[in-house]
Amino acid sequence: YGGYGSWDDSMASVTHLIPKAPKKDLNKLYHHNGKILRYKAKFTNPKPEDVDRIFVISLNLADDTLSIHEPPQRNLGIVTGRFLEKGVHMNQLSGRLIEPRDLVPGSVVSIYNHEFEILDMDEYTAKMYEDPNTRKCEWDLEAVLQKLREGMRQQYPLVRDIFRRFDHDRDGVMTVAEFQRALEKFGFMLSREE
Repeated sequence: YGGYGSWDDSMASVTHLIPKAPKKDLNKLYHHNGKILRYKAKFTNPKPEDVDRIFVISLNLADDTLSIHEPPQRNLGIVTGRFLEKGVHMNQLSGRLIEPRDLVPGSVVSIYNHEFEILDMDEYTAKMYEDPNTRKCEWDLEAVLQKLREGMRQQYPLVRDIFRRFDHDRDGVMTVAEFQRALEKFGFMLSREE
């Protein structure tokens, strides 16, 4: 893989005389949409100026893309931010595409000749390792209401305006579907049961 185009495009040109457009795994996209595993990492053999550098590795389960970000640190002397752009990347130590099992704490991965030691994972990622089929997430109802209130106050100063905005059929009653659309507008993607 030379880094031009996507991994699937390159593999299609290797396996077929006339390359075909790669097919997406729609089942995987549907079941893992929005699931991003995050890990804390550092260089394994850093130069003296890179000893204090910490990285966040994000693995998107829907399309197996990986990105590496360096969060800002005070007095580091290095410009922080995006270290590696989101894309499908290979673990040079194993010769395979990076998978969640490659990123358990204590393991080492090599990406573009940079070796990273995985130090830790966030709480969501730890729960995903415990039960990979977990889909239900617990909401802090008070935090949800507070976020909803603030979002609505910023856009609509009067309660009457909020109600009119989301009462699409103008019947004076907000249905479950209308309320769900209102929640989606403010960033809450919920199932009908939730």
